[in-house]
Amino acid sequence: MQLNSLIAKQIVDRAKKIIKYSINVMDENGVIIGSSDPSRLHQTHEGALLAIRDNRTLEINDSVASTLSGVKKGINLPIIYDGKVIGVVGVSGTPDDVRSYGELVKMTAELIVEQAALMSQVQWNKRHREELLLQLIEGSSLNEGQLLSIAQRLDLDLAQPRVATVIKVIPEPGEPVTLEHLQKLVHLLEYPERDNIVGIASVSMNEIVVLKPVTIVNHNWSRKEEQKRVAKLLKRIDNECDFSIQMAIGDYYPGLVGLAKSYETAKRL
Repeated sequence: MQLNSLIAKQIVDRAKKIIKYSINVMDENGVIIGSSDPSRLHQTHEGALLAIRDNRTLEINDSVASTLSGVKKGINLPIIYDGKVIGVVGVSGTPDDVRSYGELVKMTAELIVEQAALMSQVQWNKRHREELLLQLIEGSSLNEGQLLSIAQRLDLDLAQPRVATVIKVIPEPGEPVTLEHLQKLVHLLEYPERDNIVGIASVSMNEIVVLKPVTIVNHNWSRKEEQKRVAKLLKRIDNECDFSIQMAIGDYYPGLVGLAKSYETAKRL
C-alpha cells in the first residue's frame, strides 16, 4: 500500500475538522503530497525523512527547523500500514501546543489508509471476478486447472453447479440506460448472495450475466426454486431502484464448459 495525493487529501480534510493547526502528509520519500498549506506541496520535508528512517515521532522546534530543509516547527509521526512505514503526517505549530494532537492525527491517517486499502482490495476482487466470468461464458484459452486456480484465489466454488442468467435494465420511459444503473443492479445481485458470479458483459448492449448456483437432483435442477429467488430479487429492485429488469435463465449443462452453453441458451430466450 502506498500513499497517494487522493489519500493524503482525505487525511488533511479529516484532520482539519478535528484540529485548527496546519497538517502535512508526506509519502515514503518525504515529499509533501497533501497539505492544508498548498504552497508546501511537492517539497521534500527533511524532518519526514528522519521520521521514516528511524520509524519514530520527531518533534521540531525553531532551532531544529532552521537546520532542515522544507521544515517548520511541529511534530511528525510515521504512518504505519501492515507493519511498515509508508509515510509521515505532520502537525505544524509549537511542539508543546500540538503534541497532544499528534497521536489523534496519526490514528486518523492510519484509519483512512486502512479504509483505502480495503476498498482497493474489494475493487481488485470485483474486477477479477468479472474477468473470470467472461472467460467462462465466452470460452477461454485457459485450461480447467487454471480457471479453478483463479476461482480459488477469488474464494469462488466452481464445483458448484450453476446456470447462466442474462439480465437487462429497463429504465423509466424516456430515460437512457446508464453505467450507474448496471452497477446498482450488480450490487443487488452480489449482496447478500455472495455465491453469485456477476459481471457486466457489455455496457453498450445493456447486458449483465450471473452464474447462479443451483441444486441438482437426479441430474435435474428446479426452475421453480430459482423462480422463487427471482421473485425476491424483483421485489428488492422494485423497492430500491428506479428501473425494472428483463431476465432470461439458461439451461443447465454440467462442467465448466457447460457454463458457456448455458449462457448461449439464456441469450436465445
